[in-house]
Amino acid sequence: MTLKRLWLFSVAIMIALLALFGVATALDLPVLRDPTPLLERSSRGYAAAVSVALLIADVLLPVPSSFLMIGNGTLFGPGMGALISVVGSMGAAWFGYGLGRLGAGRVLQRILSPEENRRAQELLGRHGGIAVIVTRPVPILAETVAIVAGGTRMSLFVFSITSLLGCIPVAVIYALAGARSSTISHPALVFGIPLLLGSAYWLVARVIQKRNPGVVI
Repeated sequence: MTLKRLWLFSVAIMIALLALFGVATALDLPVLRDPTPLLERSSRGYAAAVSVALLIADVLLPVPSSFLMIGNGTLFGPGMGALISVVGSMGAAWFGYGLGRLGAGRVLQRILSPEENRRAQELLGRHGGIAVIVTRPVPILAETVAIVAGGTRMSLFVFSITSLLGCIPVAVIYALAGARSSTISHPALVFGIPLLLGSAYWLVARVIQKRNPGVVI
C-alpha cells in the first residue's frame, strides 16, 4: 500500500498556497512588494514587531521574507536582526503546524485509511525531521511541510527543534548580508541561498544517518 493520497494532499496544499499568493500579489500591496520602507519609517520596537508579524503571515501571504530578513540585518545589526528573523520564522513554522493540526489533520483522517495513517506517522517519524530542516528555507515547501507535519501529528518537540535548526543559518546569513550593506543584496543571493542551504542540510543529514543508522533526524 502506497501513500499516494498523502502526496496528492501535499500537492493540493501547495496549489492552494500558490493560489492565495496569486490573489495577494494581484492586490499589489506595497508591504508585500518590499516591506523595508515601512520598517525604516518605524521605531525600532514597532519595526521588530511588524517584521515578526510579516514573517508569520508569510505562511499564507507572499511576503518577501528574504528581503525582510536582509532588512532586519540592515536595521538592527547582524545579531539582533538574526534573532528577530528566527523568532518570526519559528512563529511561521508553529502557525503552519497549527493549521495542519486543526484543519489538515481532520481532512487526512477522512481520506487516509487507518493503515495509511499509521504508515504516514512512521514515515514522518523516520524522515520528518530531515524534511523540516531541508525545506525550512524554501518558500512554499516550508509551509507545505509544516502543515502536513501538523496534520500527521508529527511530534511538536521534534518539529520545533528541526525547524529551529533550519531557521537559524538562513537568518544569520541574511542578517550578515543586510548588516554589510544598506541596500538589498543581489537577487542571486536572495533566491540562491535558500536552495543552497536546503541542499546542504539534506547532504549533512544523509551523511549523519548513513554513519549512524539508528539516528532519527
